[in-house]
Amino acid sequence: MNESEKEFINSLRRAGFSSPVCESINDIRKVVFEGEDDSNVSSTNKFYAKPEHTPDNSTENGDKIDWSSFPDPDIQKGIDLMRKINEHGYEAYIVGGCVRDIVNGSKDVHDVDIATNMPIAELKRAFNTADNGGEKHGTILVENDGVMFEVTQFRTETGYSDGRHPDNVSWTDSFEDDTRRRDFTINAMGIDADGNVIDYNGGVADLRNRILRTVGDPTERFTEDALRIIRAMRFAARFDMTIAEDTLKGMIACKGQLNRISMERVRDELIKTAEYGAKQFASVVSLMDDTGCGEIIDPNGFIDWEKARDLTDAREADPLFAEMGKDVIVSLALLFYGTEDMKTAMQYFRCTVEQIRSVGFIYRNLDNYRRLGELDPISAINVVKNKDFDRLREVNHSIYGDDGDYADLVPTVRMLIREAVPRFNGISRMMREIGIQPGPNYGSVLEKVANRMCEMYISGVEPTDEQIMEMLSEYAE
Repeated sequence: MNESEKEFINSLRRAGFSSPVCESINDIRKVVFEGEDDSNVSSTNKFYAKPEHTPDNSTENGDKIDWSSFPDPDIQKGIDLMRKINEHGYEAYIVGGCVRDIVNGSKDVHDVDIATNMPIAELKRAFNTADNGGEKHGTILVENDGVMFEVTQFRTETGYSDGRHPDNVSWTDSFEDDTRRRDFTINAMGIDADGNVIDYNGGVADLRNRILRTVGDPTERFTEDALRIIRAMRFAARFDMTIAEDTLKGMIACKGQLNRISMERVRDELIKTAEYGAKQFASVVSLMDDTGCGEIIDPNGFIDWEKARDLTDAREADPLFAEMGKDVIVSLALLFYGTEDMKTAMQYFRCTVEQIRSVGFIYRNLDNYRRLGELDPISAINVVKNKDFDRLREVNHSIYGDDGDYADLVPTVRMLIREAVPRFNGISRMMREIGIQPGPNYGSVLEKVANRMCEMYISGVEPTDEQIMEMLSEYAE
């Protein structure tokens, strides 16, 4: 495209025409006024130059996106920023996961990223901008009405020697070329300021048909960044999609490259999936097992993927507490169940200290829960009052398939927590009043008296202070 053509198209953009229309008018102008070969013009309509990949400018119901139906004011400010970029003669589209979710019917979208062919230098001259560390890759922050938006110049990428970042970035004037570098078709769409969905790769149809496929050759996409293999599992699970056959083959062919990925990035994908729900997490565990990817990310064999698959499937099929479906701790406890060294395994997967502590409580107390009636009252209280107790019950149910007769004891223990435990602090004061000083037997006396108090509460008798003093005197002798 020569400079005069670019100027002609930019003048059409400034007049409010969309990019596909601008290009069509330019092709017609060349045919009519310059005598250019018209073989690229549709034979059924000489006034429409059909691009190689016709954008699908419709949502699932055939209508454009109605931006006025989105309540988040930041969305409106992002649309306004796109219009301002259009007024400078350039294209601008909302891109990424936000578009995918909008096309999928969601109104609850917040993060707005914008792609444009407006050069960084011109963005800086036209708007208030800030550096976010991504300028060498064409990304800066642009302010509009008090909100900063991440704006990226259309680009192409080549070479990924580190298995994550492109070695070379080149700018392009074509949004279609820009979409070719993206991972999956459902993430490669754009929406313009007028609500038109621009889809060069079939993302709308794939969302509608629940098919997950890469943009272009799967091997190339997964070689560029092997984490996309796990992201494919996560997206397929999240949106209940089937992975396209060639994409699945590419995942399996490239799975060995997962050993180049930091465990922090792998962990984040697993945690995000767990936050979607029990069904989604079970789906990813199954895919890890089916594809053999689990063996690559876990070369030490900490996780028994087949066992984890059975347990996560059981939880999804028959949960004890449906509201805990998105609980990450339960998912992790089922994932690592049976490992010989839980702490080392979870540290390898870069789990947090709090996550390790919670899973450790569950593992240590699975047997205690199943014999709750055999425990002394204080030991039972220590199990039931823990913040992870309901998680323990959920994990127990997934492993053993029942909540057991011991579950009937839980209301009694919780009654003790409400009524008996608050009075335990007074025992130390009473001990001092009758002259019992801290010593080797001090803790033992406290525990014995607390257990006796619990037994009285269980029998329906609330112990008086005088009765507690008598117990203390008895056990202190």
